[in-house]
Amino acid sequence: MYGLNALALLVLITVQLLAAWLCTCTEATRTRAVRAACLTLLLLTAGRYMLLPLRGKGFRVPVEYSSIAYFALPVILLNGWKALQSWAAYSGVMAGFFYYLTMVAVGGPVYQAYPPAEIYLSLYSHATLYFCGLVLLSTNRYPAGDRRKLIACTACVALWALLFRPLVAGTERFFIYELLDGALVLRIFPGSLWPVVLPGYYLVLLGLVLLSIRAFFRLNRIRVRRFAVAQQDVPNIVPAL
Repeated sequence: MYGLNALALLVLITVQLLAAWLCTCTEATRTRAVRAACLTLLLLTAGRYMLLPLRGKGFRVPVEYSSIAYFALPVILLNGWKALQSWAAYSGVMAGFFYYLTMVAVGGPVYQAYPPAEIYLSLYSHATLYFCGLVLLSTNRYPAGDRRKLIACTACVALWALLFRPLVAGTERFFIYELLDGALVLRIFPGSLWPVVLPGYYLVLLGLVLLSIRAFFRLNRIRVRRFAVAQQDVPNIVPAL
């Protein structure tokens, strides 16, 4: 599966080009395209989770950041919830970009034990998140005050994962729990140093989250200005999709 790295890079470039092209289209065209992508992702994800018990794999609760975004982003956009659209854009861009960054870097070793169908489905789902997130990020100027919403929503994702941990513990490896537990720190440092290094780890983790939110709004300003010439109907407020 080492060709997966090259495939992931190709998909990443393709998604960025498609999103950039769509940003130059009319608002009506963008709305139809994003709605179609959201509806397809939502139906595919819901069907996937409903089929798991029928295949004898038990009931599964989405706890990973991207797994929650599979449901949250389409629901927010299809219902036109303006108050949460900045988080829909943020979650789509973050989940999609960092997934593909990981795939390009170490996709082969990480996914060599997974069945091809599951890998391709994951590639598609994250590509859809990234595509929708990029289009929203590039065509809607989000107010700086939405930073608090992004922090609150990210905290809710972490709380959700912790609440449902007893239901998924031991079923598979979850990246979100490795982050929340500080698994890397626990592997590197001896137990005697954990009381010292763990608080520092969580401060760094919080700092990275805040930095990613700041970068999101900075990129939002840059991309909206970039595509404003091509699409004359860029609003100053977030439109309902």
